[in-house]
Amino acid sequence: MPVLDLDSSENQKLKVLIRNCLVFSLFWHLIAAWFSIGYHQADEHFQVLEFASWKMGTTPIQSLPWEFAARIRPALQPLFVVFVQKYCVPWANPFQVSFLLRLFSGLSGFGALVFILLINLKIIEGYESKRFLILITTFLWFVPYVHVHFSSESISGSLFFFGLGCILLGNNQSKNHLLALGGFLIGLSFVCRFQTVFMIFGLALWCIFIAKMNWKALFMIGFPVLIAIAIGVLIDKWFYGEWVFTSWNYFKINVIEGKASYFGTSPWYAYFTWNFADLIPPFSILIIAGVIYSLVKYRTNIFSLTIIPFLLAHLFVAHKEARFLFPMIGAVPILIALAYKDFIPKYFKAIKPRTISLNIYFGLSFIMMAISCLKPASDRAGLYENLYEHYNGKRATLLCEKDNPYNSFEKNYYFRPKDISIVDSLGIKGIDSVLKIKGREPRPVLFSNLNDANVFASQHPEAKIVYSSFPGWAVNFNYFNWLSRTKLWVLFEV
Repeated sequence: MPVLDLDSSENQKLKVLIRNCLVFSLFWHLIAAWFSIGYHQADEHFQVLEFASWKMGTTPIQSLPWEFAARIRPALQPLFVVFVQKYCVPWANPFQVSFLLRLFSGLSGFGALVFILLINLKIIEGYESKRFLILITTFLWFVPYVHVHFSSESISGSLFFFGLGCILLGNNQSKNHLLALGGFLIGLSFVCRFQTVFMIFGLALWCIFIAKMNWKALFMIGFPVLIAIAIGVLIDKWFYGEWVFTSWNYFKINVIEGKASYFGTSPWYAYFTWNFADLIPPFSILIIAGVIYSLVKYRTNIFSLTIIPFLLAHLFVAHKEARFLFPMIGAVPILIALAYKDFIPKYFKAIKPRTISLNIYFGLSFIMMAISCLKPASDRAGLYENLYEHYNGKRATLLCEKDNPYNSFEKNYYFRPKDISIVDSLGIKGIDSVLKIKGREPRPVLFSNLNDANVFASQHPEAKIVYSSFPGWAVNFNYFNWLSRTKLWVLFEV
């Protein structure tokens, strides 16, 4: 392996470690693609799948979120969904399509992870540092979970770091086709998520002032970026039916007019407090400090210079969400590894305590990875899948004691069974009244909140539980009254 410039025995050890760790990471990417059903954040569903559903004639236009009328959402991802569902797997149901989207997103993220890891192994020096880089790249617990979600943050991050890697290799090897490919990919990353413009700005600074590329090389990168943006404009024209510049609309409405702040504001240090909790304290203190150290010490490094403007922009924008930093995940391992190289061997020379600490961290990260990858991302995912599998096209009636499960943030049509009739906010007495009216229909279905399910079951012995988001035995262990704080779903068939 050419990236491992060490002696033969160390090379061989690292080759084995790379193989094992990449198999481990791929395994969890595949597991997450299968189990992580649902969305991490509402935009992932309502501004991608529901947009595509509208284009395919399922979701009514009046049920789309406000971003549609404002023309601020790029249509590249909805186009991909339409292409997959209509032309690649026209026989597949929405759940099978969403799995294929997660699989595509996960494999794309994993491919970018492998590509950047091999590049970084050439950048960092020393056997111990290279070994740590391999482990931190493949053991960060949230990486497979983030990669598999077909969100703008995940897809744009994968595209960007594929592009960055191509530009770095193209510059080192004087290969114009790699520069052009890299430019096109980072252009697509901008089309997917406009905030990556800050990473593109940092990359441009590196190309001009650090790599000191000539005008020909800069043109080979910049022109494909413009081509990718032009393709994005054409896709938006196809989707909206008119010429729109979604990037300008996004900037005008969310930044100039301040619309984004309506969804909540946070202080500049919020990302540090959130990451302190997410990166497994107390180790998270060292990780955050290591990233900051590398951004300052190695500020001319291509990864640092790319991330600095992106991070600063998000620190000082009022509306913050943890997912906004997902596109920069590809740069985090090398930044941590550079700090590790400078500090750990120098100030923590005792190998045994260092090994124990690393084993504890990677063990905890493995547990967190398993938890995040094995459970659905949404508490309604199982209910949706059960309803679609058993009642799609069967003219079922869904009677809801409280809320309609398909109304969350906006109305969910993409996963809704065809020909289903929904009546919500009935209460148990209201359900009884409707059941008397609909008693002659072939397959009425009742949806109920679990806290009142036993009451309904005792009054309707003919009702059969066909779905519960928790098994019946778990309900018997209501310690500390956890049921009252948990959103649970039960489906009866009457």
